[in-house]
Amino acid sequence: MKKIVIKSVALVFAMSLIVSTARAQETAENMVLNRWLGSWISDVVINPSIWFPKRVQWNGTSKVQWIVEHHMHMQLITTHIDKKENIALQRYNSRIIGYEMWTFSKKNSAYYVGSWNDKSNTMAWKFVDFGAGITGKIVDHFTGEDKWQRTLLLKNKEGNVLLDIQFERTRSKQKTK
Repeated sequence: MKKIVIKSVALVFAMSLIVSTARAQETAENMVLNRWLGSWISDVVINPSIWFPKRVQWNGTSKVQWIVEHHMHMQLITTHIDKKENIALQRYNSRIIGYEMWTFSKKNSAYYVGSWNDKSNTMAWKFVDFGAGITGKIVDHFTGEDKWQRTLLLKNKEGNVLLDIQFERTRSKQKTK
């Protein structure tokens, strides 16, 4: 009987340790994603490329908030030129032990897998190609509590630049948890 009690206590302790570790991991991943929360003003430059032969500049706004009971956050991005809206969804996926991002516009969607570098405050997103022969990446670099830069680069299978965009984002309203 004594052995059963000891084994039961050990099992309960082990389970609580596993749950505590999982919660701590989730909290650490959410802390990374919390960097994007709030309202942002964006200054954007699209450099000459196949899809945009001439340099284009515009500004816009975005609002980032948690959705789906804190399992994902959504960015609603609006351009000031034509008032077009785009959406980006980001989350941590424990199955792939990494971050995921989906982007949606009126005409296109894309999927990226990201990895966070705590030392440089940078998220590197790798574009996932579904057969079109496109390679690409997005790099989000947080330069301060209320500032971050994004670079987006997509190339075709010949290595020609399809899209090259530089974003400068400044928080206009504080984070909301």
